[in-house]
Amino acid sequence: MSDGGVVWRIIRSEPADGAWNMAVDEALLEAALAGGPGSGPTLRFYTWQPPCLSLGYFQQAARSANVEELARRGYTLVRRPTGGRGVLHADELTYSIVAPVGLLAAYDGPSVTGTYLAISRGLAEGLRLAGVPCEIASGRRHARTTAEARLASAACFDAPSSYELTAGGRKIVGSAQTRRGGVLLQHGSIPMTMDHATAAAVMGLPEGSGAEMLARSVATVKEFAPECTVEDLAAALMEGLRRHLMPQARPGALTPEEVERAESLRLKYLSDEWNFMR
Repeated sequence: MSDGGVVWRIIRSEPADGAWNMAVDEALLEAALAGGPGSGPTLRFYTWQPPCLSLGYFQQAARSANVEELARRGYTLVRRPTGGRGVLHADELTYSIVAPVGLLAAYDGPSVTGTYLAISRGLAEGLRLAGVPCEIASGRRHARTTAEARLASAACFDAPSSYELTAGGRKIVGSAQTRRGGVLLQHGSIPMTMDHATAAAVMGLPEGSGAEMLARSVATVKEFAPECTVEDLAAALMEGLRRHLMPQARPGALTPEEVERAESLRLKYLSDEWNFMR
């Protein structure tokens, strides 16, 4: 489907800490709302250094993170501007998309699930190009015991929601979306590998059963494509999204105004007031 000649900006960011990564995503959202020069629809790829546990906007930090374990490992904590649940960002690639809702609505409608589907089509194509047998989830969840539900409540990768992506029957992309004034920000985590015990520990899940739940629920890229690198994955995802969502795209960078705003927003994402607000 034609996007009316809109040219997407593609940004490949250097590794950064959680506060900077979230600050940049919010700065891009604000810039798109303001409509300044160079701030059109944007696809960004980034990684996290050091590893970071991100919490959804509505999560309670005390119930969803083991702060002592994070500190012991030298990991950080950040609260996202989007919803969803906890994700340990370690050996992975994260994508973020900032665009007017109306631009994506042309594909599958303006609802959250419609825009998820539009993005998921491109991501699924990219993962297949990378060698991952990816499918788009129907959103039907298997029945769980009370104990399983309690374990899953802290973890983003517990089960796929509608139009999220699976491989081998397990979730491989954990995404979340927020909207402001007709513009959406959606970002998602794609693990290359995962240390289930470490992820369970920093999320405060029970030793043993928490890691087992993650192992049953989460797929990783290198399970299916062991030679795939982060850069290989980014290139494949760009091609998949080009085919399905953004036929006109070119490499770009943050504008000076976006960098300045991200530097200011980073202070918020470093603060206990924000990260432990719930």
